[in-house]
Amino acid sequence: MKFTPGLELLVLSPIPTYPFNYGNRRRIYQQLATFKERGARITFVYYASSWQSEPYLSEHSLRMMASQWDSFFVVHPTVTDHKPQGAYHQLDSWWDPYLEGFLKWIFQKRSCD
Repeated sequence: MKFTPGLELLVLSPIPTYPFNYGNRRRIYQQLATFKERGARITFVYYASSWQSEPYLSEHSLRMMASQWDSFFVVHPTVTDHKPQGAYHQLDSWWDPYLEGFLKWIFQKRSCD
């Protein structure tokens, strides 16, 4: 795989990259660490929706995630669990306007590849 050093990557994930107590966390970390080793700068935005299924991530876990990446942000969800208006949720019924505002802000501040 050809890779261009100096890429500015923004990653939005509902999965934290620490602790490594689940395989998906380790896999996300490994993929992004490979990009970083090849010269990419990683901005990791943790959309903390998984906190709905876990009590919380410790301050230690948040510090560890911050140390893994060049930039690190936590965005807490403002859309809560809700029943669908029909039989099923619509495609965008879980979209969070606060997250949208955050992404607009960050893309005004930095350029990403």
